[in-house]
Formats: sequence, structure tokens, C-alpha cells
Amino acid sequence: MDIINSVNSAILAADLSPTEHLLLKYFIEEAVEPKLAAQFTQSIVDQDENNVENNLRQFKKDWRNLASRLTVVEPISKPLDALVRERDGPYCTMSMFREGNTRPVPTPIESAHVIPTSFLRNSESADEGRLIRILETFISTSNVDRLNTLLSSQIQDNAIALCNLWLISPNTGAMHLEMYKLAYKYPEPLKNLFFGNRFHFSGSLEWFEISTTNPTDLPLPSKFLFDIHRRFTTALHLFSIEDQIRHGLPKPTSSILQKLFGYPITIFKRAFHKLWLWVPESIRLRCYRHMWTIGEWLYGPEEVRWVQRVPFGLYIKRTQGTSWNESNALNIVEQYTSILAPRSIDVVEDSSQGITFLVMTCLNGKSFRRSFHLMSYAERNQFMDDIGKCVTIKKDPKDYSLSFFGHHGWSYV
Repeated sequence: MDIINSVNSAILAADLSPTEHLLLKYFIEEAVEPKLAAQFTQSIVDQDENNVENNLRQFKKDWRNLASRLTVVEPISKPLDALVRERDGPYCTMSMFREGNTRPVPTPIESAHVIPTSFLRNSESADEGRLIRILETFISTSNVDRLNTLLSSQIQDNAIALCNLWLISPNTGAMHLEMYKLAYKYPEPLKNLFFGNRFHFSGSLEWFEISTTNPTDLPLPSKFLFDIHRRFTTALHLFSIEDQIRHGLPKPTSSILQKLFGYPITIFKRAFHKLWLWVPESIRLRCYRHMWTIGEWLYGPEEVRWVQRVPFGLYIKRTQGTSWNESNALNIVEQYTSILAPRSIDVVEDSSQGITFLVMTCLNGKSFRRSFHLMSYAERNQFMDDIGKCVTIKKDPKDYSLSFFGHHGWSYV
């Protein structure tokens, strides 16, 4: 463990980006033998003390070339595709049939390799042999030999080939897979993701089972291949984040009408808001229910089930009990601070179900939770400085006419 901590400290000391630090850290953590991976990384750091960053970036480039081999999509012969469909039926391998659910109409699915058959092709000579050394360090030499045997034996044996094939929905191909568990990699959002049986993947984790009625002729996908697949997912995820950083965030745009009539539109919105609050609560409640449904159709479900983006630049939060405290807090922030925050529009209570609808505006831009991982260290420090300047209590009103008392009667304010 000492060598692992020592190498992680050396990695953090290198002048690299946050994503690069994570890539190197998880290369060690996700390895079959983390200690061996740490020793390998230490040898890269020790090559040249004056050129540590360049050496680590060269390793990262080789690591990316190796991991990207896992993303190759290879054609599958019709006989093998028929065998996979015979084993898995007309549904995605990860489809879940909970008790009481009826089998829905199958959706389009496709056969895919767990590990592409070309994954090890020319690996010993590629990049001057560096790729095979990295792979042997990451999954061990014995596992490389075992993987090579499985991939090369698929040509002659359909049963072995089936161990490397499964049926999946096209939009689940980039998901993180572990044994009997499907999860997404934070912090990328997941929307409109469905299993082959049309169940919506709404959480961060789902459990599933796979089975076969003929384990001899129609064997299940190999646990060993799934494990190899799983170990590369973090690297592929972080490489995709690097691509996002390189492309940059989309710049905010505004229409010509917004530029020309921005102020009159704002005045009209405020006037309409005041008139809207005169509409009976029952009508407003019904309207918000319809807006929720329309929002799910237009924008897809949100990460949490009690919040939904809806038309007209609004969000609706649906909670048990009351939301007046949250609404009042938003009003105080708007009135007494310069912080950009959502503006409370309306609070309507459905007494029959004990549910409250809080309607609020949506801020322009991308949320911090969805942007933090794209920031450099300098940008993160600048963000914290900006937050410190933005959040100020100097504008808060000080009213000492009211006091708070403890249970002994002592005045606190």
C-alpha cells in the first residue's frame, strides 16, 4: 500500500489537469494487481525527473490507444446473431422482468461483442510494444494469455463465440457494466435511456439477471470477459471528458427578438405573473400537472423524480408536504442579494394527495454539478473566488426589532 500512496502523491505533484490526474489514479485502482500497476507508473515517473509530465502524457496517449480498442464495433455473422437471439430471446440481455410485469412488445436490439475479437490484434508490435506491456500490467500476463485464447478460439467454436456476445439496446452500449449490475459514471447526465423491455433507466444503479435454458450449446456471456470490459470503463469515461474539454462548452446564444425586446418581454412576464396568480388554484394545479407531462415528453425525465423541466423556461418541484419555506427563501435571496438564483413563481398545494407544486424559473447556462469536472484547477479556484464575491451578507437587512429566544428565555438576537 505504501508504493500505491507514494505513486499517487507523485502523480498529484505533476503539473497535469484534474482529468489526467484521475486517469492515472484509476489506472492503478482498477488494475487486477494495483501494486504492480503502481510500480509500472513509478518507473515512468523515474525515467526523467525533469520531464515527468511529458512522460506521463505519453503513457496516457498509449493508455488511450489501448482502451479505444474496446470501442471497435465489429460485424457479427448471421448464424451467430441467430444463436444469440435464440439464447436471449427478443429482449435486451439487461431487460428486467419484475414480478407482475407483462412482457411488452420488443424494441430494436443488436448483438454486440463484450470484447472485440480484434482487441489483441497486433498488440505486441503496436506502439513499439508499449500497449502489450500496459495491458499485461493492467490485467496481468496470465489474464492476457487467457483472453488471447478465448478470442482466438471463437473462430472455430460457436459456443465460445457466444461467451463473448450479448443482445443490448443500442443506447446502452456506453453504460458501465459490472457483474449483474448496471450503473452510470458520474457526472454525465442520462436521459431517454431505456432497456430492451422499455423500462426506463431512471436511477444510477440497476440490478439484473441473465440466464439460459441451454448452457451447453447456448452458454451465457463470460464473467471473465465482463470483468475485463468493466475495468476499462472508467478510463473510457474520463477520455470522453477530455474530448468534451477540448471541444469546449457551447456558448450561450440569444435571439434577435431577445436582444431588441428583452426589457419589454421582462415587463410583460412580470405583469402576466401577477395576473396568473389571480387564477383559481384548482385551474393552476391542473395546468401544472399538464405542464409536467409535456415537460417529460419534450425534455425527458430529470435525474430526480420530484423535479421536472417544463416549457416557458420553468422548473416544477413536486414534494410531499409544503414548499412555502423554500419559496420564501428564494424570495429573500432575490430581494436582498445579488446572487443569480431561481425565482419563485408559484406554490400550489394539492390537499387531496398531500403534494405541493413549487414553480420556479430556470437559470441560463449549465449547472455547476455538470460543469465542475470540465474545469481546470485555475478555473475551479476562480470559481470559488467568484462565489466568495457573490455571496455577501452585507446586503442582508439587520432588523433587531425581533428576537429569538431559547427555552430558558435568553435572547439570542
